[in-house]
Amino acid sequence: MRRNGFTMIELVVMVAVLAMILVTVTAVMLNSMKARSRVETGDRLEQNGNLVLSALRDNFLTSNGQGVSCLLTGQSGIGSSVSFINRNDGVQITLNCAGGRIASNSAVLTSSDVTVSDCSTFVTCDTLPSSGGVMSVANFSFVLKSGVTEAGIEGYASRKFETKVVVR
Repeated sequence: MRRNGFTMIELVVMVAVLAMILVTVTAVMLNSMKARSRVETGDRLEQNGNLVLSALRDNFLTSNGQGVSCLLTGQSGIGSSVSFINRNDGVQITLNCAGGRIASNSAVLTSSDVTVSDCSTFVTCDTLPSSGGVMSVANFSFVLKSGVTEAGIEGYASRKFETKVVVR
């Protein structure tokens, strides 16, 4: 007698093999989406941090060291804000770290999807011996955080950013 079709065991084996392939492909896709989310969060954080560092440096350099004052918050020489006079237009500019944001008196420098975790050591002001007592060095330091830390969500990043600006 001639046999047409597949036996029940052959069909069960085929379904089992297809199920294993489907599970493997799904796991690979989920891991790649999680990795993509982590990379995007890290990139967003890096872009924000570099933008803030650039804006801080550019703003501080426009002062030429004139009218610079650090607003201190307890520790000697360390504060959460710095003010100076812009030498181009004479306007007083304040760079401030508060409420999870870094801002100047004209704009918020961090985007809404990142937060600053600690503003207590945002700026340290100092003078160079050759500056004649004029505040000429600012060390900016801050930690940016982005993403969520909920279980099962792979999209959180945190990084410390630092720069030293010397006005000559």
